[in-house]
Parts: sequence; structure tokens; C-alpha cells
Amino acid sequence: MKKFFYLLLALPLAIFATSCDDDDKDVPNVDLEATFNAAEFDGEYYTVQGDVFTVESLKLINNSGKNGTLGATNYYLDGRFIGATIVSPYTCSIETSNLSVGRHVLGVSSDLFVVDYPTNIIAAQWVINIVESKDDIPAGAVFPVQPEEPGQSDTSAE
Repeated sequence: MKKFFYLLLALPLAIFATSCDDDDKDVPNVDLEATFNAAEFDGEYYTVQGDVFTVESLKLINNSGKNGTLGATNYYLDGRFIGATIVSPYTCSIETSNLSVGRHVLGVSSDLFVVDYPTNIIAAQWVINIVESKDDIPAGAVFPVQPEEPGQSDTSAE
């Protein structure tokens, strides 16, 4: 008889554990756009060993039509945690002097908050190639545009 009462006591817990809102399939249509201070070629990024590789910004591309933002953002290099930020534009700088020459993977995960959707996590990764010198960067690589410093505009006479 005791077993029966214990079963009756456990029944509400079992019902509570199995009842849920089926919102796990409700994911907003978003993308993540990143800008780096490194040369880009064929979807991979190149930087010279000893230079600081910087994620200049992460931007949420929200195609859901609802307001949204990123939350706590974590960075990983070759699967190891290297830092976190909660401040937009979610920058991260990586000193490359201690990294080996070759391919590395930069990963990012961030909390994703979009109105009328449950909290989600967005993740992305990019290949970063550390090279010995600028000459090792492939021909045709696109280098980031460096902003002009104040007072450095072209003032050549005609």
C-alpha cells in the first residue's frame, strides 16, 4: 500500500516534467555578420604571426522582422575559451605571437534575444590562417579598408 501512495505522490511531478510549451522548434531567421582586421581569401582569413587579430564587430542580421539583439558572447580559438563580452560591438583581440603558423578555428557563441521568440544561442566559426610574413598571404586576398585618420585626406593640387 505504501508503494501505491508513493506512486501517487510522484505522479504530479511526472506530469509536470512532461508538460512543456513546444517552443523548441520556434527559431528566428537570423544571421551573424563579422568584421575582422585581417585579409580575406576564399572565405578564410589571414594574418601575420605577431600581429593582433581583431574581431572588430559582430552584427545580428535579423530577418524575422522583430527586434532582436545579441547577449553574452563567448570566443573560442581551436575549441578553447579565450574570452567573453556583453558589450556591443562584441570585439575580441587575439595576440598571435604565441600561435603556431597554420590554420586555426575561431568560434563564437552568443545568446540571442528576439521579440516573441524563446531565447536561443547563435554560433559561428571562421578559419584563421597565421602566416610568417605578409608575402605568404595569397595573391588576390582582400584587405580590410583602413579608416582615414583625421587630417589625412588627399589635398593634392591639380
